[in-house]
Amino acid sequence: MMNNKSMRANSHPPEEQQGTLISVLVNAVNQWKRQNDWSRETVADQIVQSHVNNSSHLVTGITFEITGNDEYRRQHTNANKIFRWLDELTKDNNLLPANFIKSILKALPMPLRLKTVNTLLLDLELTAKPIVYGTKVEPLEMLRQILQETSEVTNAYAQLVDGIDPGELELALETSATAIATLTEAKAVIQNMLMERQNGKK
Repeated sequence: MMNNKSMRANSHPPEEQQGTLISVLVNAVNQWKRQNDWSRETVADQIVQSHVNNSSHLVTGITFEITGNDEYRRQHTNANKIFRWLDELTKDNNLLPANFIKSILKALPMPLRLKTVNTLLLDLELTAKPIVYGTKVEPLEMLRQILQETSEVTNAYAQLVDGIDPGELELALETSATAIATLTEAKAVIQNMLMERQNGKK
């Protein structure tokens, strides 16, 4: 007879599918770690910094070692704590506290954060988009972001042409939301630049 841990491990979906809330967050953290060629300690330290910078440790009561002479030991201890919470395959208890989810998401870079949130919202038939503040961005950086996101969404839609395989619709939705958010942010930046130019002429 299979126990809960075995059933959950065997039923875990591939990375492109929905999965559990924890597995989606694990995939995001591991992707971020791989993209930057970071260690467990480094990616965990980024999450802890996000948690502390937003004063979430005061609101939630979830604390970490943030001072000490031995920096590696401190980071290693914090990494063990976070990755134990994210390990739902080998244990059934002491999993990720709900009040720490926001700190993980906040630490992620915006494109990956948006992708992760939209993956979590997929079953609810909802999508998220970033709040656009019209922060000034250099045109070259805007172009780079637009080319990257539109290229990804184009490739995702191209995969649908020869038949829809598992995960392809989800990928198309995720890349669409990210591309739309990028273009919306770029539009806000351009609008702000136009307003500044017009105000300067008065």
